[in-house]
Amino acid sequence: MSDIKPWKTLSSEVVWEGGNLKIRKDTCLLPDGIIIPDFYVREDKDVAIIFCVTKNREVVLVRQFRQGAGGEGEITLELPAGLKDSHDHSIEDTARRELLEETGYSCEVMEQCAKWLSSVTGTAHVFVFAAEGADKIASPKHTPGEFTEVEIVPLNKLQEIASSGAIKPAIHIAAVYYMLQRLGR
Repeated sequence: MSDIKPWKTLSSEVVWEGGNLKIRKDTCLLPDGIIIPDFYVREDKDVAIIFCVTKNREVVLVRQFRQGAGGEGEITLELPAGLKDSHDHSIEDTARRELLEETGYSCEVMEQCAKWLSSVTGTAHVFVFAAEGADKIASPKHTPGEFTEVEIVPLNKLQEIASSGAIKPAIHIAAVYYMLQRLGR
């Protein structure tokens, strides 16, 4: 059993807000009596990542440009993913919507397999979903500013692709290896 005690939040205020991000400043009382007057917290939206496997045992990936990634922006290879919108009733709704919008794929069964913290200084969670036996039912439907390409890879080649560094976002790499481990690969 741990002796670590939580901090007490004495006050909290949003100091910046824009787009999908809020920055909150908390004043915190530590267990030893010290007060931290300016602990900043990112109030991010939850994220759904979808490990989508087609009926042909292929994994659906998305290639896109990410402004700011690596400093100046990079083209990334990722699993389909997205932020929970206010009109999504659940994070599973987010996963289904993002999979269909980004790739045109859908499946009957969507299973939540993991829930992680996105960061230790933020409020968001990352939810990993398995979408097995998916079918392509539509063309991708891009939102403004989104330019993507769908890439289909054999499931038995995914670990090699991930190990090569082709998939760069850390939470996507974690999701790939987590799901491969769950599948016994």
